[in-house]
Amino acid sequence: VGLCFLNANALMLFDETTTSKEAYLVVMNTNTVMHGLWGLFNLHYFYRNTFTNYNDDTESKPRNFVFFFFFSSLGCCGSGFVRNLYTSLYGVNDNLILFTWIWEWISLAFELGDFLYFLVQYVRIKLGSNDDAKEIH
Repeated sequence: VGLCFLNANALMLFDETTTSKEAYLVVMNTNTVMHGLWGLFNLHYFYRNTFTNYNDDTESKPRNFVFFFFFSSLGCCGSGFVRNLYTSLYGVNDNLILFTWIWEWISLAFELGDFLYFLVQYVRIKLGSNDDAKEIH
């Protein structure tokens, strides 16, 4: 919520003629840190649940690990991290912005596809039958 508010506030209030370069750097550096931390957290969670048996046979085992991969440092959090870090260090690069924008939207499209698949499976398995023993994957 805080990151969303910070970016919305900057979008509504910042003006290229009156806003200092430092104010833009604060927003970019905050985005860099937050995307980096969330990306590393989700990458760690993806690794732990994909390549180890840490949560097997527990209630903590996620239904699907795709979610964590596409929100990790290799997915949309990584694109936000790279874009904001590069821009805060070297300035705006339109080619990098376009590349990370495409990278981010592809990751988000996979997330949406995974979510829609889950909804269809949930409706088909859980709501369409009385067999509670089936599991959603």
